[in-house]
Amino acid sequence: MTRLFQHSRQLALAAAVALFLPLPSSGQQPTQGQMNPVTAAPSNLRAAKESGQAVRLNWSDNALNASGFRIERSTSDTLNFGQTGTTGHDTTWFIDPSPTRGVLTYYRVRAVGPRELSSYSNIDSIMIPLSIGYADEVIDTLVSSKWEFLSCTDNGRNWQGIAEFRFAGDGHPRLAGTFDYSNAPDCRHRDLVNVRVQDGDGRILFTEHCPSSGQDISDYTLKMNARRDSLLGSLVWQGQTHDFRARREPYVVADCFPGTWELEGKVGQRIYHGLLNLRQDGGKLEGTYLTWEEGLNAVPYHSEGDVVGSVSGAGELSFTRTVTKGGGIGTVQTFSGLVRMNDCFLTITWITHNGQQPPVNLTLSGSRKN
Repeated sequence: MTRLFQHSRQLALAAAVALFLPLPSSGQQPTQGQMNPVTAAPSNLRAAKESGQAVRLNWSDNALNASGFRIERSTSDTLNFGQTGTTGHDTTWFIDPSPTRGVLTYYRVRAVGPRELSSYSNIDSIMIPLSIGYADEVIDTLVSSKWEFLSCTDNGRNWQGIAEFRFAGDGHPRLAGTFDYSNAPDCRHRDLVNVRVQDGDGRILFTEHCPSSGQDISDYTLKMNARRDSLLGSLVWQGQTHDFRARREPYVVADCFPGTWELEGKVGQRIYHGLLNLRQDGGKLEGTYLTWEEGLNAVPYHSEGDVVGSVSGAGELSFTRTVTKGGGIGTVQTFSGLVRMNDCFLTITWITHNGQQPPVNLTLSGSRKN
């Protein structure tokens, strides 16, 4: 009986000690005693070129209890990695805004569990060229903007729509996109396929495809002007050639940074306010974010925190906020969403908050104060 009691005490003591074990640093492999099978390793890590010289990472989350992910990078081999960033729970993408050009760069990811780190994901690699050519600059402008298309003549009708381009996500500067017409009766939503930019003159070629009918509709040949704020060219539809033009509507306007925006959004009777101060260095964002809410059934509160994050060329916004004033000082919150700018009028649609998708997407918008 005494031996059984002593054995129980030893088990309880071991469990208590394990509860307070520190997390291993990013350069250490966790020991077998620290591994928990619930914290499964990420998988399907892919590195792809983003806008400019940035690299976008995407992976699959296999963990049931991960609080976030650590991203590591190596420019020498597949052994000597160093941590380059983190993401919050359920955020399975990361933008590395400043990889070394002309060097094959390796990436890997691991999940952060309650008391342990997972094993590593697969390793993926990519090289960003030393120099960015004219075709690359055209591509970067395409994916960092949305384009309002205006057709001059088409059987007496003026076709209008919004086109958006994105990277295909395979590690090469290939593009894909969508086209939403405002006045097309047969096929309003169309995919832009076989998108390519000619190296010599920067001409942009793509085909419109209608998913509902499965048919290719039009072939486009466009050229960006020197100011990169409009596209001019032609489309071929049913054997006829028509003039086409498009003007640029940037997602993010670099001239608007640094700045402070007073934002407001409404869900039902509840009104959300935010005061967002941001400065931008390439794809990196830094600043502060003050929030409060009011209205029916709202609990009045004020919360302010320091913001660190990134915005991609396609307008994907991701940042963490560490609370410095108000309730929950020291709490780290994560946000992700889409950001748009019209002149310097800012609109943010939150997609996730602390890794959770809200029941209703909250859109905050407002003008820059200074």
